[in-house]
Amino acid sequence: MITSASYLRRITKIYNPDYFQIDYAKIIAKWCIEYHGIYKSSPGTHIEDIFNSRKREFQDGQERLAGEFLQQISRAHEERENFNSEYLYEKTRKYFYKRALLIMTERVEAFAQADRVSDAQGIIKNFKSIASDVSPWINPLDDQFISEVFANMDHNRLFQLPGKLGELIGAFERGWLVGWLGPMKRGKTFWLFECAMRAAMQKLNTVIVSLEMNAPTNAMRIYHRMTALPDNPGEYLFPVFDCGNNQDGSCSMKERLKFNDLTLFVDEVKPEFSKSMDYRVCTYCRDNPALFKKGENPYLAVHWYISSEYKRVFGIEAVIKSKKKFVAQFGSRLRFRPYPAFSASLDDLEKDLETLEFTEGFIPDVIVIDYADILMPPDKRLIERSALDSIWKGLKGMAEKRNCLVITASQSNRGAIKKESMDQTDIAEDIRKIAHVDAMFGLNQKRSERSDMVIRINTLAHRHRASVDYRQALVLNQLDLGLPCIDSEIITKNFDD
Repeated sequence: MITSASYLRRITKIYNPDYFQIDYAKIIAKWCIEYHGIYKSSPGTHIEDIFNSRKREFQDGQERLAGEFLQQISRAHEERENFNSEYLYEKTRKYFYKRALLIMTERVEAFAQADRVSDAQGIIKNFKSIASDVSPWINPLDDQFISEVFANMDHNRLFQLPGKLGELIGAFERGWLVGWLGPMKRGKTFWLFECAMRAAMQKLNTVIVSLEMNAPTNAMRIYHRMTALPDNPGEYLFPVFDCGNNQDGSCSMKERLKFNDLTLFVDEVKPEFSKSMDYRVCTYCRDNPALFKKGENPYLAVHWYISSEYKRVFGIEAVIKSKKKFVAQFGSRLRFRPYPAFSASLDDLEKDLETLEFTEGFIPDVIVIDYADILMPPDKRLIERSALDSIWKGLKGMAEKRNCLVITASQSNRGAIKKESMDQTDIAEDIRKIAHVDAMFGLNQKRSERSDMVIRINTLAHRHRASVDYRQALVLNQLDLGLPCIDSEIITKNFDD
């Protein structure tokens, strides 16, 4: 209530001080409603000034409790830029409805016991008006609702992966279930953790749920991504983008760097990288797209390498140093919960999320689950396919109920291992998963591409687009340093079998 003008704007319509059972909470709520009525915004940090000037309104002993309450809220929502007001509003609406129902019941019973039937009927009639205010039903033609929809459009867009990959697959939004699909050992966990880190770097409260790795292993994934340092000192290769016309010498642009062609080294076959080569990459056309008309840019995305020497290595000192910088810039937005393999259900996760909210005031904007297919089904009697369908339905329900983004992964079938590019038919066990996701993306990688440190990502399904974009993003990585997404470029080659 203190940190969200949108929440206050909506709650004012259904607010009644009688719904509060704790006196100091009732007083603080009144301050917030009054502040919004005057300034049309939330008090935010000004609540401290209001508290200091009006704390005489508290009865004996309440001032300390109210102060601790406000401090807890301030810590939980410090520097929040994307508060999950819709989730909080829904919880408040349900609570207010419950309180209104209990208050009505008590008053009706009291009047009935006193033979004041007409007064009891009046209470019931008045409750109908209250119930309409807290009703979950929405009138789409209501002016206030229309304004709220457009006001929340940017708020619902949470984050987007960087570069051309982000352009290709688009932004991720609240209420969505997003899946990554890939064969065994194709980097699904790397991409799930990458999404989590990108979300945290957008100052979004982010939860990682691990169903395969223990706490230290999860932590190391996070620390490696945060430090981007190797385990051992030495030379490390990094893939970088180049132009195919530069590599084979066919480019006639005067801006092209004048070095040997790669194909001249070994019988027109691309050689292995060496620091001693007299060759340099050229991305002039990629870096200057405005110089060309649409469809006339000669840049042809391929990759090459650079070498970098690392003397600093991964360890506790590097982690602590990077952690301090990370928290100073983005805040402490990450929490993770490991479960023993094949032991956790959605009910377990819901209970733990409620505990996190109760103990820390931590309401997740993004929930990353590694990975959905090994969650326990809600009913152990379900056969495997029906169990998977139930799990994925439950994840979509969680995303909508909590007004957050849920990201998970699924293992493709055996046939996808040898395919150059996956499609919807490569979903393992139960293709109905595709019906429940808002978007699903494929991790495509031949054996040679794995050693080349590149992977191709395509869109397998997208609920919110009229048609699927069949292009792919070529993504460069260096997994030894915990970096699955160094750079990306859209490629238009037809990879269909």
